[in-house]
Amino acid sequence: MPAVYVIAIVPAGTRDLAEAAVSPYLTSPPAAGAYSFAAPLVPFPGPASAAPTAYGCCAPCGPETVAALGGLTAAIPGSAAHTVDPAVYDRETHVIAWLAARGYQPQVLEPVPV
Repeated sequence: MPAVYVIAIVPAGTRDLAEAAVSPYLTSPPAAGAYSFAAPLVPFPGPASAAPTAYGCCAPCGPETVAALGGLTAAIPGSAAHTVDPAVYDRETHVIAWLAARGYQPQVLEPVPV
């Protein structure tokens, strides 16, 4: 089991920009060299189908990644992160409500008619 879950956001208009911003600080523990900021986030309140203004992650992490979080949030204005013990993790509380308190929600795209 991972030490903690890291939930974090980085303001960026594209996933590539988000990953470039976090690359000096974080990598995805299961895939060295890959980054975990793959969740597009949009302003909250507002339509969940809006264009992303930030990207987020919720990833299992060890102590090295947790230690890097301070550098990430200090270096990237508007970024934020927190950690949660996997034994008490609840998506609605630790991700959705935490994002909403910071003015974000996950992007939900409308299905494209076929």
